[in-house]
Amino acid sequence: MTVLTAEKLMKLTSQDLTKNIELHVHDCPARISLMISRPNLLDYWSDILTDLSTNIILKEIGYDLLSSIYISTNGMYRNAYISLRSAVELGISFFYFTDHNYHFLQWKRNVFDMTWSRLVDVDKGVLSNKYLSLFNEAFNTELFIETVKEIYRNCSEYVHGKYEYMHSIGTQRITYDKAKFMQWSTIFLRTVELLLILLSVRFTEKINDLNQDHKETMNEIYKNLGFGELEINNE
Repeated sequence: MTVLTAEKLMKLTSQDLTKNIELHVHDCPARISLMISRPNLLDYWSDILTDLSTNIILKEIGYDLLSSIYISTNGMYRNAYISLRSAVELGISFFYFTDHNYHFLQWKRNVFDMTWSRLVDVDKGVLSNKYLSLFNEAFNTELFIETVKEIYRNCSEYVHGKYEYMHSIGTQRITYDKAKFMQWSTIFLRTVELLLILLSVRFTEKINDLNQDHKETMNEIYKNLGFGELEINNE
């Protein structure tokens, strides 16, 4: 029986992960390019919201999303879902903290803990009809809320380590699986796009700060997710 040293094991694992990245890039270049473009648009929103003290959260969300892409292209799909759920939680929290500065200040001092139940509270949460309707009464709040909740539930299955969601079932190696990657990437894109939509709802007055290409992309996202067309105030 061959006993691998820690150093040799790390080298072999590194080789496997590098190979997985090459396979992902070779087989799915268009999907990877699209996934990178969406966080780039999120970064642009961050640039036009620099006056917000909570802007640092948007920066962190971008880091979570890029980490999720990197982890997934290594073939570590379960871990990519875990990172993606972090982006969902932090993404919705950004809006909560933007409108609850006292809690934001407490959170920065680590004396306030954000919970998912607070974010989805029907009376005080961000994912509520009451909150979203404040900014756009015509917006399909029910569709938006249910879609976000569905993504959160899906990612949570991997976080909680349920048997059928474990990575090692069927193999003891970290391997490239195109079907798993495409399934994860669909949820990744939906996550970023929902955050982009929420930004456009909450900060409607900032939409005209986007350039024409970004407006067209936002409009495409709206239509693809079933939210009609992006409303732009040209006054």
